Amino acid sequence: MRLTHRVGGYALLAVIMGIIVVTILSQKTAFSFSSFREFFLQAGPWGYVLFSLLLIASIPLPIPSTPLMIVGGYVYGVVVGSIITFVGTVRKVSDKQIKQ
Repeated sequence: MRLTHRVGGYALLAVIMGIIVVTILSQKTAFSFSSFREFFLQAGPWGYVLFSLLLIASIPLPIPSTPLMIVGGYVYGVVVGSIITFVGTVRKVSDKQIKQ
């Protein structure tokens, strides 16, 4: 993987995580899983996109995607969370295959 792709992945992840953290902290509530869930649910259709981008952005990081997949099930329910996780994972894998 080229350095520019890795830097771009970290930059995208930082932007997404920054948006999530700033939004949650601006709600004047303590951080909890329920506030994390409410953030994605209040985002409406953009919440699906943000969650998928979060899965895609986890490519350059040495962390497993399983915790993110579990969060998808917690936030959106088992069926919808599984579909979003599947779409994000397939997109992530196809992106990786195209770059090779």
